[in-house]
Amino acid sequence: MRFSIVIELSKSDNRQAQLRLTRESWARVREIVKGRDGEMCQYCGRPAPGGEPDHVLPLAKGGTDALTNLVWSCQDCNRSKGSKSLREWMQGARTDQDAEVTIPITARHHEGREVIV
Repeated sequence: MRFSIVIELSKSDNRQAQLRLTRESWARVREIVKGRDGEMCQYCGRPAPGGEPDHVLPLAKGGTDALTNLVWSCQDCNRSKGSKSLREWMQGARTDQDAEVTIPITARHHEGREVIV
């Protein structure tokens, strides 16, 4: 299977140019991520047929729209994580400063590797 993804160059606040996917390309990427991750939230492991792609490293923190930076996420996890990195999100969920943080991520990227935080 071969995909052709078109990108467009856009200016963000007249600062540096960022490569962003066109609307049509984003729709295609969304379907690829949805199929790859089996409509399962890669953060909590629940079925997420109404989910959405989430940037593991948010765009605001230098992440990209690359497939290796996208996982399928339920809306609850995606809204809770917001623009935090995965590490920041999980550390913010701690209730005891001495407790070990368990990261319940089940993401598998197309290379078959687990996401490492």
